[in-house]
Amino acid sequence: MLGDSLDSTRATPYLRISNSESVCNSGRSGQDRRPSPPHGARNREEWLHGTRHSEADAARTGQTRADAQRFAASTRARILAMSPRVPGILLATLIAFGCGPSAQQRADEFLQAYDSLVQGMYPVVAETFWKSSTDVTDMHVGERIGAEQTMAAFSGSPWVIETVKGLLAREDQLDDSSRRQLRSILLGAAEYPGTIPEVVAARVAAEAEQSAILDSFEFCADRPNGACRQIVTPNQIDKVLVNSRDEAERRKIWEVAKQTGPALKEGIGRLRDLRNQVAREMGYDSFFALQVDDYGMTVDEMMQMMERFNADLRPLYEQLHTWTKHTLAERYGREVPELIPAHWIGNRWAQAWPGLSSGIDLDSLVEDKEPAWIVEQAEAFYTSLGMPPLPRSFYEKSDLYPLPPGAERKKNTHAS
Repeated sequence: MLGDSLDSTRATPYLRISNSESVCNSGRSGQDRRPSPPHGARNREEWLHGTRHSEADAARTGQTRADAQRFAASTRARILAMSPRVPGILLATLIAFGCGPSAQQRADEFLQAYDSLVQGMYPVVAETFWKSSTDVTDMHVGERIGAEQTMAAFSGSPWVIETVKGLLAREDQLDDSSRRQLRSILLGAAEYPGTIPEVVAARVAAEAEQSAILDSFEFCADRPNGACRQIVTPNQIDKVLVNSRDEAERRKIWEVAKQTGPALKEGIGRLRDLRNQVAREMGYDSFFALQVDDYGMTVDEMMQMMERFNADLRPLYEQLHTWTKHTLAERYGREVPELIPAHWIGNRWAQAWPGLSSGIDLDSLVEDKEPAWIVEQAEAFYTSLGMPPLPRSFYEKSDLYPLPPGAERKKNTHAS
């Protein structure tokens, strides 16, 4: 019976319906119907791509990139231990597909099962992403890879894809909320199609590796004979670009800020290819087309919208650009250029153009305050509006402040 089959998922990631169960709408009543396990997987352990390793054992293996697979396996096993009945619960719902009294009820049952499983796995996955971003070590990167690969094996499972497509084939019988949820699930599955698990696993690992390179990168302002003599932090780079009036100094520090490019170049090309391969497996022309579909648009529609934005903003932008290049040319004693040199702008990516106009200097008002005071005042603003205070865990788990120069810990230097 079905209840007994759920317990059998402790041995295998798929279950078997006994002959006493009716197989609805299949034309094969009385026969066994067994959904295929994930491509190439013979049992549940193989589905999770590894054996169990404790985190303590993994930590002792030596923190090198070659050990990332061990750390990944440890995390996959931890998620499995948290949700030992994940495969059976999912498949009980999937096999029931086609047997319910209505398409809406089948969708409700599937969504309830799917949501309950995702809610169990997502906190573990999110925690590994956070650790790998705020404390970049080989163990944390490996744990992120293992957690995301496990989530991918579930969300991109052929069972999930086929079931959602079957439900959406009857979307005229579903309410709007169900349709939107199912489409979102299908988009998520397209990120990790279980029909090409090796490619998905490689893409997950490549994403994590690229993030680790960027998040742990050390910028060097002086490297004679290949050895760095002066490491600079992102905050130090930003300070020069905002405050310096020395054009040579600005250009040097801007070039230092671009040192991440060569470090990421080889990996980003491989990651691009893996992303496109994943998207094409689900019928998209490119990974970009997959991302655009999340907005309910085609690539052509998205590009046309962007062209309209650019056309609408061009008159204002051209005036701002003209004023800015004259102002900066005067500041640095140069001829007015046609295009503004990137190192003239006070932001590494020219996302903002600080330092061009005068304003109120607020630094003097807070220079005698502790960093936590500023965060607490921001919270006080919202509590003054009647909102509840932040939980204590916000202050315990957030990573709000930059690392001091020379710190051994490496982390993402963007706001986190």
